[in-house]
This record gives sequence, C-alpha cells and structure tokens, in this order.
Amino acid sequence: MENNNRVLEKWLIIVSIIGLASFIVLYRHVSPHSSIKLLESKQDILQASSSILHKLKYEPTEYKPRIGFYQDGKKLQYVTSHFPFSEAQKIMQNDIPVYFWNVSYRKSAGLFNTVDKSQEDVEVSIGPDGLQKITGNLRMRLSQDGKLIEFDNWSKITVSSDTTAQADARQIAEDAAQTFVGPSFSNYELQQIYQDSTYTFKWLADSTLWGMKVGIEIVVQGTHIIRYHHSYIPPEELNKLQSENDVIAILEVLLMLIYTIAVAFIIVQRLRRDEVSIRNGLRLSIIAGFGFVLNFWTMTNDDTLAGFIIPLIFIPTFIILSLLAIIGAAESTSRDIWPEKLRSYDAIIRIRILNRSVARSLARGIGLTFILLGIFACYHWIVQHFTGVFYSIENENITSIVLGIPALSIIVTSFSAVCYNEFIFRIFTLSFLRRRLDSQWAIVIIASIIWGINFLGDQYLLVFPIQLRIIYNFLIGIVLCLFLIRYDVLTLLVGSLGFAVFSKSQAMLYWGSTFHFWQGLLPWLALLGLIIIVWIGLRRAMNIDLLSDLTPPYVSRMNERERMKRELEIARKVQISFLPKTIPEIPLLDIATLCIPATEIGGDYYDFIRLNEHQLGIVIGDVSGKGISAAFHMTLAKGFLKSQARRDNSPREVMKRLNELFYENVERGTFISMIYGIFDVREKTFTFTRAGHNPVIIRSIAFDNIEDLCPDGIALGLTGSDIFDHHMEEQTIGIRTGDIFILYTDGISEAMNNQKDEFGEDRLHKIIQSQHRASAEELVNYIHEKINSFVGKTPQHDDMTLLVIKIL
Repeated sequence: MENNNRVLEKWLIIVSIIGLASFIVLYRHVSPHSSIKLLESKQDILQASSSILHKLKYEPTEYKPRIGFYQDGKKLQYVTSHFPFSEAQKIMQNDIPVYFWNVSYRKSAGLFNTVDKSQEDVEVSIGPDGLQKITGNLRMRLSQDGKLIEFDNWSKITVSSDTTAQADARQIAEDAAQTFVGPSFSNYELQQIYQDSTYTFKWLADSTLWGMKVGIEIVVQGTHIIRYHHSYIPPEELNKLQSENDVIAILEVLLMLIYTIAVAFIIVQRLRRDEVSIRNGLRLSIIAGFGFVLNFWTMTNDDTLAGFIIPLIFIPTFIILSLLAIIGAAESTSRDIWPEKLRSYDAIIRIRILNRSVARSLARGIGLTFILLGIFACYHWIVQHFTGVFYSIENENITSIVLGIPALSIIVTSFSAVCYNEFIFRIFTLSFLRRRLDSQWAIVIIASIIWGINFLGDQYLLVFPIQLRIIYNFLIGIVLCLFLIRYDVLTLLVGSLGFAVFSKSQAMLYWGSTFHFWQGLLPWLALLGLIIIVWIGLRRAMNIDLLSDLTPPYVSRMNERERMKRELEIARKVQISFLPKTIPEIPLLDIATLCIPATEIGGDYYDFIRLNEHQLGIVIGDVSGKGISAAFHMTLAKGFLKSQARRDNSPREVMKRLNELFYENVERGTFISMIYGIFDVREKTFTFTRAGHNPVIIRSIAFDNIEDLCPDGIALGLTGSDIFDHHMEEQTIGIRTGDIFILYTDGISEAMNNQKDEFGEDRLHKIIQSQHRASAEELVNYIHEKINSFVGKTPQHDDMTLLVIKIL
C-alpha cells in the first residue's frame, strides 16, 4: 500500500509539471483576455477622455469621472467564431474594439441622495468661451488605446442663438469625424440625414471590416455634438445564441433552487440537533465579506448612499450569511461520512500550518492547481484548432481586474467563488451521494455531471457551443472529485483557488502595462511563499494527529451523544432481557401482557415468580426517573424481590424487606411504586400489597361491576421501615371464574393526545366492562388499539405496561 502511494505521488508530480508547462506555453494562445493592450495608468485614460471632451467643446472640470472597463460579448463572439484564434487576437488588439473603456462624467449627487436627477431636470449652458458647462451626465466609450468610439450627452441643452443651418451642422459633424476617424473617413459615404430639434448624420464605410459593417452616427444640436457613435455591426446570425442563453438561465435557476432548498433544510435540521458549527464557516465567510468590502472600496466611484454605503452593508452581509449556511451544511454532512478529510482543513483554519499533514495537503493542492491549469490550456487549444469553438460574455464588466488592485480583486472574487462552489458542489454533493451510493465512480460521475451543467462554474471565459462548455466543466469536475475522494478538503480548496486565481491573473502579464505586469506576477510570488511554507512544514516532526484541539466542539458533543445513545441502547436491551420471556402456565389463569418502552429508557418492570404448583407471584412496578439510572434501579429491585419472594408467602412481609434493602442501597429521592401479589388457584384467592402504585382493577363476575382495589401503602425507598411498615396493608380477595384482574403502570392511564388530554382510568374501565367476555390476549390487544387511536401521532412519553389475568 505504501509503495502504491509513493508511485501515485510520483505520477502526481510528473502530471503537475506537465500541466504547469502546458499552461505557461499555451495560455497566451487560448485566452481572449491576453489580447488586451492597456495604457500605462488610469491617469492616461482620464487625460485621453479630457482631451476628447475639449475637442467636442465640453468643460468637465467640476465633474468626477467614473471609469470602467468592459468586454463586448457580441463582438467577441463574432471575432472568435469567424477567424482562427491567433488572427482573432490581432483583430481585437488593432481593429475591432472588443474591449473598451467606459468614462462617464456627472455631478456628485451627495452621500444621502439615493436618486439621481432625471435628464429633463438638467441643462448644459454655453459659456462665453464657447465651451459647454456641463450640469448633466456625459458618457463616452474609448478603445483600449484611448480613441473615441462613442459619446453621449444625456443632458438638455439650452441654446440662445437661432437654429443652426443644415450645412453648418453637417460641417460640424464632418469635422468631428475627421478628427476622431482620421484620413480613413474619406472611405465613408453619407447615408441618411434626420432633422427635428437636432441634426442626425449617418455614414457607412464603403467596405466591411473583417466582415462587420462599420458606420458613424453624429447628432448635432445647435453648434455642439451631443452624440457620436463609431459602430461595428456584427451579422444578425449572432442572435441565435439567445435561445441557448435562455436555457442556461433556466438551468442555473433550477439548480440553485434545488441546492438552496437542500442546504436550508439540512442546516435547519442540524441546528436543531446541535450538529453544525459556524466557527469555521464564519471565519471563511468574514474573509470573503471583508474581501468584497476592500475590493469595492478600491473600485467604486459612486458617492451616493444607494451606490456606496448600502452595498457595503447588504452585499457583505448576504455573502457572510449565505456562505455560513453553505459551509455549515457541507461541513456537518461531510463529518458524518469522512471526518478524516477535514483534519488538515481544521488545522489551517486555526492557523496550525507548520506540520506534515497540512504541508502534504498544501503540496497536493499546488499539484492540483497545475493539473487544472494544464487541462484549461490544453482543452482550449484543442477545441480552438479542431472545432468551431468561440467565446462570448454578454457585455461583462471586467473593471475589477483592470483598475484598483487587480491581483487583490482576482483573489477576493476567486476566494468567494471557490468557497461557494467547492463546499456546495463538491464537499456537500459528494458527501450526500456517498451516504447513498457504494460505488465511488458512480459518485464522481454524478457529481461531475451536475458540475457540467452548472454554468455558474466559470463565468470568466465562456466556451460555445454549449456542449463544449459542458464537456470542459465535466472534465474539471472529474479531477476535483477524484482529488477530494483520494486526498482531503484542504487539497481541494487550495487546488481550486489556485486554478481560479492563475487562470484569471495570467493575462495581465501580456497587457503591456508595467503596473499590470507586476500584478500578474504577485500570485506567482504568493505561490513561491506557499512552497516555502510547504518545505518548512514537511521538515517539521509534528504531525496533525498530535493536535488535539482541532475538532469543532459540536463534533465532541455529537460523539458524546452517540456514546450515550449506544449506552442507552445497551441499557434498553438489558432492561428488556430482565422482563419475562414467556408467560408461565398455571391452571385456571389466562394471562396476557403488554410492555412498550418509551423512546427514552424508563423503569417499568413486571415479572412472574413461580412459587409452587398452585401459587404464582405477580409483580409490576415503575421506577422513578428515566435513563440508565432507572434501568439500574429496576434491575436492583428485581434482584431484591427474587431473593425475598421465596422466603415468605406473605406479600406484606416481602414488601417490608424489599423496602428495607432498597432504602439502604439507593440515594434519597429515588423510589419505586410496586404491586406484589400471589394468585393461589387451590385456595381461590388473590393476596397482594400496593406500594404507592396504581390500583388493581377487578372486573367481578359476581357483582358485574368494575372496582379499584387500593390498599394503603407507600412507594419503596421513600421512608424507613417504621413509617413504611405502619402504612403497608395486605389485602386478600376471593376469585371466581370470569373475574378479570388488570395491573398497569401510569403510562397506560396517562397516555396523551396532541391536545394534552389523558386517556384516563374511566376510559380504561369502560373498555374492560364492554370486553369482559374476551380472552386476556384479546382484551390486551383491544386496550392497546384504543390507546393508539386516542393518542394518534403524539410521541409516547412514558413506558406502557399492562397485565391482564382472567380466571378460567
């Protein structure tokens, strides 16, 4: 076995190295994001946008710019679906603006203004210098290198001069087109002119650009341009993806709904049973929530209450609560199935990093990262060269990986996604399936199929057609599931997080920006630090098994409850073993019994003592309390009674000695109610004593009535001999054919329904009177049936014991 493990570890190292090499070599040739070419800094794009505004005669000095970086999904889809990928990258870099800057100017609404002013409430006035003084909103789109693609003035302009002539407006538009398009504008032909309160001019290039129609639309109002749009129009055939996107959306909603219901059900159920811990989940959730806050703080340009403060409160709260439930449910479920897989995870959560077990899990996680990166690169390279693959993300905002602190943003978003995906789709799903399936491969295949259709899995780079994306997700799911089954949770989390971070950050190395190049190197430096930690941990003598405080407290409580449950089950079996296995056969006596223990062990006790051929001792008792102590005291009383019953034929004397022994050997407050009597079939008598127990019910054939026999007596163990002996009364009655004697514990008379009503002695009397001609067995069954009907589904709260003796 050890040799097999060593061989497997060697193969893991080899495959990891191959995966890393494949990723480094192929990434630039398979990721659309590697075609991004950025200006050096945020200030460069602000300077470019300010220059464009001056050319358009706008003055933005009083306005706070808001910058975003976006990806046009339709253009990306078109370029990658119509051209080889290497050529598509050049097209995206030089000709078609798949990636673009979005810069907007608007006046601050103030922290406590949650609603912006509408466009109709703002104006743009013309200053003496000819520049428009902005009091509304402006938006522009710029190419990666800062060239104008689109400009919109969403404000209302008030112009005091007369309406500009069409020729003058056209000249204004053509001058702007020459400025922003350059000499190539001569290849554009004017197609349409619209006139109302403004002039709209539309030009169309006389040839397509890589198969896309290229046009320019300029709207002039007065002497100023209020709209400029350099459009790149893909063919209409791109709309065919809409139906696929609708299917994806439906599947995502259904899958999330199923998992949400499952997690909610399990977390509520286990919280009630104290079988879930929030400590680990709270730590991870707070890290994810804090990461969002930090990322949002560096990214947002919004200064309104709705746009800034509210997201900082509600979104982290939602992240923390949802992850708390997911991690809690997944952890609790997996600890039932394979607790050993959480040991390294528990250690690293408690910052017990420098030990061999954690180091091995981290090392395997790094290996898993490299393997997944290799699959990512090789799969995309293969499908690009041998299938009609293309990529599409519908106008995705990728500002977070361009502005702010991109490496931090990638790590934060990846951490949250990994916690969500791995805990719910791997740890929870595999634990759930393993409880129900024996085959590991069946578990892996089912979980991977679920992951395959989980289109939330990788939103960073979406592959189309959809079947290629399903295959890709399925392959990644297979590897992740196998690593969880073979190794542990920490290996899975480290590998998945590393894969998510490097598959996103690697593109920054190729963007041409020094700042982003170093941001792309930061994850590799972090990986180097992790490798050093692994090296130190592997050299440490300490093993995780020596750490005793890793298990969450609720697991210890669960184990203690399981131990108590096993002990109670043993005690229950012992208790049942002490009850009579058979009913003794005595002439003239028809005997039937019923004994139904409650959920918790009680102290009901009954027995038969064969004194001689014509005498039968019968005892029924109820020990105070529940659980193991009640079972123990019942066993003690049985031993005392067996030792005393054959020494004397007087039930009173037996009961006196029994009380003396019990009082001396048990702690105060423990007592037993009991009836002990002797049926003498030769003398036709029943002699008994009652130590504080329920009365003996007799249905007399002679008087045709029901009577409670209740001689004086005190429960065993309450008092010493003086008081007990004084109050102990023995009663003897004659017996006749047809007489019925019923002995029972209070679990019979006090059985309750859901309205808390008790069955009571009156109902019991009526049943006995109505069924007095039945045999003892039939009467017992009838009483049991009536009690069940009365109680319904209300749980049984006490042991029920019933003895019926009918005189033949």
